[in-house]
Amino acid sequence: MKKYNNFDVYTTEDKKIICEYFSGTDTLCKYFEARSNSRDKSYNGLGATDVANEFLETLLGSETFSNYKKCYYSSLSTGSGSYMIGYVKSINDIDTEDEITIMVDSEGVFAYSARELGRYDSFEDTLSKELLDKRIADLKLIVNNIGLSGLTIGPAFITLSDDGTPYIGIYTTYYTGTLTTGEIFFIDINESN
Repeated sequence: MKKYNNFDVYTTEDKKIICEYFSGTDTLCKYFEARSNSRDKSYNGLGATDVANEFLETLLGSETFSNYKKCYYSSLSTGSGSYMIGYVKSINDIDTEDEITIMVDSEGVFAYSARELGRYDSFEDTLSKELLDKRIADLKLIVNNIGLSGLTIGPAFITLSDDGTPYIGIYTTYYTGTLTTGEIFFIDINESN
């Protein structure tokens, strides 16, 4: 189910800045700037989300940026003065695997990663809320009928296969008799039962 993209990688001569683009495009998918260990450790992250929002909106444009929602914010480590802000693209309120991570410190953005950027754009108009809700219900019914002990079903998400086929996935946990384990189940969105 996992898909792999190809990337063109560029580094500065001193290897302090690394940029990756989707192969053959000018679409940035990863950026990293090595900074000295003399970062301002007292930076408390106030405004880190604003810095990340501004960076992402500038990079993607206002219209595309509006399709992403912030899904997490955390300190990279206690007292580091560095913060990670994550965004995810949703289609009809169902998250995709188009996730963007931005890392910020007192000097601004020092890392960015968006490995699935744009892969879901063509599905925004073709995956209706009704279709997604139906396929999620179908998948939950299938999983429930397996008869797993202590089954817990997590949120659904949209993913794409290598060939671009859209799938609904759900995270589950269940008890095997000796331990609790997790598994992800998938169903083709466009295939009828």
